[in-house]
Amino acid sequence: MTLYVYGIMRADDAAQAQSAIRDAGASEAEAITSGRVSALVSPLAGSGARMRRAEILRHANVLQAAFERGPVLPVRLGTAVSDAQTVAGELLAPRAEALAARLDALDGKVEMQVRTTYPEEPLLQSIVAQDPALKRAVERNRGLPAAATH
Repeated sequence: MTLYVYGIMRADDAAQAQSAIRDAGASEAEAITSGRVSALVSPLAGSGARMRRAEILRHANVLQAAFERGPVLPVRLGTAVSDAQTVAGELLAPRAEALAARLDALDGKVEMQVRTTYPEEPLLQSIVAQDPALKRAVERNRGLPAAATH
């Protein structure tokens, strides 16, 4: 059965995250383990991953729920693997120690998004004022038709 892969966690954290990721929209989610790492997966119906809004949101929600239980290495959106043996034997096992080390390095870290807004005109004026060559270019272009300055 084809499996959709959300991310990779330490095996202990993944065991704790399974119920949370099921609540986040991956009702049949499970953790496939190799050594100290596990891949968070769920069965994929049909012939492949469809990347519609619902699937994108589920992917994000599952990862967010997993992040609350420990560090996660997200897997690219839409990643599907043929079966559990492939996940364990080809995805996890050959790089289990490197993945575990990367997860350990992420422990205690958080992801943040910062958004800012600013008044554009004063910002541009301050940039132009600080650069004499840019100021001359702006003055040269004033009064020219829009097509000439594009």
